[in-house]
Amino acid sequence: MEDINKKMERLDSWNLEKRELSVDWNQNIDRERRRYIKQGEIYTCVVGENIGSEIRGHEKEGEDIAHVRPVLIVSDTRYNNNALVTVIPLTSTVRIEENPEVEGRESPKIKNHYILKKSNYSFLRNDSTVAPNQIKTVSSIRLKHFLGYVNETDMAGIKNRLQSFFGLKG
Repeated sequence: MEDINKKMERLDSWNLEKRELSVDWNQNIDRERRRYIKQGEIYTCVVGENIGSEIRGHEKEGEDIAHVRPVLIVSDTRYNNNALVTVIPLTSTVRIEENPEVEGRESPKIKNHYILKKSNYSFLRNDSTVAPNQIKTVSSIRLKHFLGYVNETDMAGIKNRLQSFFGLKG
């Protein structure tokens, strides 16, 4: 079980960050509404502190913002100009198993996850998992640094996982 005092410290820190984000939003609302954010792009994002099994931001010593992690933009580009975007946080926790259908091939252990290989994306620190069960809609003010974008093949695979997760496939 997690140390409750550490959790309370992280929650207090996150509340201060949210206040700063809110002020930043109010001062820059017009700029945020004009941002051109495309589906398939990856940014660092202030995702905050978690409750339960939600993915939270990394805590790195010396960083100004402690609750940041990379996220993939999954909302359609046409709808990203209203200062809200739908994202999936990336995690370096990659759980794989051998694919029983193809010898020597590995698949994500959790079927709706999708793995982005660092070898294809120099801006990633590690192989990363895109987990549709962690999808969330956030204000664009939370997006900090553009890292790169996923290729069409990987984006098609991620969309397939999203359709499966939401039961949108027939």
